[in-house]
Amino acid sequence: MSFFSFFKKRKAFEKLVGKFKKGRELKFEEYLKLGNYYREQGLYSKALRIHKSLELKKGLSDEEKARLNKSLGFDYFYLYQYRSAIKHFEKADDFFRGEDEEVRSGLLKAYEFSGDWDSAIELKKEIFIINKEYSDEKMAHYILIAAEDMIKRGNRKKAKKYLKEAMKLKNNLDEIFLYMADVEENPFKKMEYLEKIADKYPLVVYKKIQDLKMEFFEKGKMEELLGFLENSENMYFKLIYVSLLLQKGECEKAREILESFPIENENLFLNLMLLPLILELDMSESAKQISYKIEKKLKELEFVCTGCKKEYVNFRLRCENCGEVNKVRLNINF
Repeated sequence: MSFFSFFKKRKAFEKLVGKFKKGRELKFEEYLKLGNYYREQGLYSKALRIHKSLELKKGLSDEEKARLNKSLGFDYFYLYQYRSAIKHFEKADDFFRGEDEEVRSGLLKAYEFSGDWDSAIELKKEIFIINKEYSDEKMAHYILIAAEDMIKRGNRKKAKKYLKEAMKLKNNLDEIFLYMADVEENPFKKMEYLEKIADKYPLVVYKKIQDLKMEFFEKGKMEELLGFLENSENMYFKLIYVSLLLQKGECEKAREILESFPIENENLFLNLMLLPLILELDMSESAKQISYKIEKKLKELEFVCTGCKKEYVNFRLRCENCGEVNKVRLNINF
């Protein structure tokens, strides 16, 4: 909005406020604009009071009621009263027959924030189809957002349901296995899921395995964990196996594995895992090579949204800043 249009809008608002304070009767359009302007200024409770007073006004047309429900939906949404927001958005959407994009967007967000993901998924699919943007992959990613939210809310049963739905649509998405590991109770199944995505999300997997090691230890299954890691072909898992061997004091076996390990690799995270193991075994020449590669490549290690550049400590499927899906990546500046 330009300075002049803002100034013009401000003047119109002040005129409405003046009439309102003097107790003059405002027309429907004036009441609606006044409440909307208050909401734009962040005065959500005031906006809601203005709009609710319109509900008592007699003789409103169906279109006026629909527009009022739209405004009330946004008022309640910004006051975190999502159920009330949904009620008013749904009434407005029924009248506009899905043709008001603002209503649909508000309704979708209200479903999401309230945790009503069944309704959100149904509406999102409808929006995709209407906009001719539908694909199984896009829909699967959206359902994964539902699963992620259910995991945060502690509802593993619902999260599993959404993960299965996403898998039916697109069974080769790495993110599905990431979240399957989160909801799986069997530690060995968790390891199998993590092994599938270790190459794409090494840092995420590394952190999760550190937590899993304690789970195996508490259940007295460390030998089984060692066997699983030893048989894995994944390089990250091999290095975790070596670190456990060193903890057990099996230095010769650890050295034998590291001597055959491809230290010429340019993978930064692998080298970061490899360096402390090599130093512990006094493999000085190899340590020099790897240190040089790390020093050359490593400037920062973090997750960043490729859309809006928002930085995160942990992985997110959807950026909480711009809302983009599948844009958060491990960021390494070379």
